[in-house]
Amino acid sequence: MTTGDFTIEQSKLLIVEGNDEVRVFKALSKHLSIADLQIQSCNGYQNLRRVLMALIATDGFDDVKSLVVVADADTNRSGRQQSIQDALSNAGLPAPSAALEFVSQNGIRTAYLVIPHDYEGTM
Repeated sequence: MTTGDFTIEQSKLLIVEGNDEVRVFKALSKHLSIADLQIQSCNGYQNLRRVLMALIATDGFDDVKSLVVVADADTNRSGRQQSIQDALSNAGLPAPSAALEFVSQNGIRTAYLVIPHDYEGTM
């Protein structure tokens, strides 16, 4: 199933900002023996809203059971959290009220993580 720049291949999706994050989370999932997770870059945080909107319009999106967004805090963690929540809501997806909290709606669970977690500023 193709959505703009990518194809849905798994029922668990991890959307990250860029290719560095893809490499890190692929290595981590391999180390943890997590085989049913697809890790996809949105090619920059500024594209998250567009990617989520395209994703929900993709044939077969109904097969997605979990979707997690991971983004850098940059210099405003609370602002980034709100932005992720807004992007999820705008796409009609459940928007957790806090990081690392899964919420479910219409058969899909969503969560988000802003890195660094519980720390204001950059890494």
